Amino acid sequence: MKVKKRIVSEKIVELELFLQERSGTATELARAQAIFLYEQNAHQMLIQKLTGYKRSATLKWRNRFIENGIEGIFEKKRKSRSLLKKNQIQHILKVIREETPIKYGYESSYWTTSILGHLIEEQYNVVYKTKKPLYLLFKEAKFTYHK
Repeated sequence: MKVKKRIVSEKIVELELFLQERSGTATELARAQAIFLYEQNAHQMLIQKLTGYKRSATLKWRNRFIENGIEGIFEKKRKSRSLLKKNQIQHILKVIREETPIKYGYESSYWTTSILGHLIEEQYNVVYKTKKPLYLLFKEAKFTYHK
């Protein structure tokens, strides 16, 4: 039979402070609540109803908390990878700020997401699945949206 590891009182205080500050994401706070309730000997059904975590998940996050402290329950930060390199983004920003689409063979005198997407595809062979990265490029260039 496995012996349950005890959490030292300093870590419980750290957990309580994290819960009071509510500085984490909803997922991180739910993990902290599950650990805290487990340490208070709350019934597992109550923990599951309040946090959504079953016993196995609660114990997993509890063990990570014991090993790594409060950082053990944090969500991993995912790096978003840009399809364009920094120098390519800088070049595109310079183009849309200083030049018009007419210079690149388009019939419009102002930039649109379709024109920008086509230009990026022609110059860098990069195709975006959505228009959001193009909106972000316009935003970074300090362009506003017009209907």
